[in-house]
Amino acid sequence: GMYSVLIKDANDCTAENTVAITSTDGAKTSYTSVSAKCFDSSDGQATLKIISGDAPFNVLWPDNQSQLERKDLSAGLYNVSVIDANNCTVIQPVEIKSPTALGIMVKDETLPTCYGACDGKLSLQGTGGTGQYRYAWNNKTEASQVNLCAGTFTVTLTDQNNCTHTQQVTHQQPLAVTAVKVNEVEPLCAGDCNGMLEIVASGGNGGYVY
Repeated sequence: GMYSVLIKDANDCTAENTVAITSTDGAKTSYTSVSAKCFDSSDGQATLKIISGDAPFNVLWPDNQSQLERKDLSAGLYNVSVIDANNCTVIQPVEIKSPTALGIMVKDETLPTCYGACDGKLSLQGTGGTGQYRYAWNNKTEASQVNLCAGTFTVTLTDQNNCTHTQQVTHQQPLAVTAVKVNEVEPLCAGDCNGMLEIVASGGNGGYVY
């Protein structure tokens, strides 16, 4: 059967787990499974097979379901109890797998040439899931787009199993070019041309020409 085990150390730190103890005299079992379609979906399938033993059998899943076939499982490990006519209990571990979680990463980015310009480039790459990806962002379906203004885009990624993931992706831009007066010496007399003015620029892309 299934037993809850509580472990406590010298500092009274505790950990709790569930342990399966199975009978060697009970039914002989096996199973087949189908992975869940999405990382967090509950459409995985499993069929429990009772190969031999003394009927009738009682089947008990961790959620108290009793059927041999399930089509509503999320990814994880399920310890299924099979109890025979002699009240012997065997535990059949049933594993349901799933694809990894979908994600979106920036593969390549070229910032707009100037602050406020709309000539940037952004290339996205889907991760996880299954098979080919479909993209939807900026009212287009390409993973790579050009002539972009700076901003935050809502990107929806869909994989081959129609699993979806939505993520915000921000496209940056250079800072606006600014010039700051850092030093000034006025002409000695009215009409003289011996004054001095020092300006320092910032923002943009560097390489300033004055």
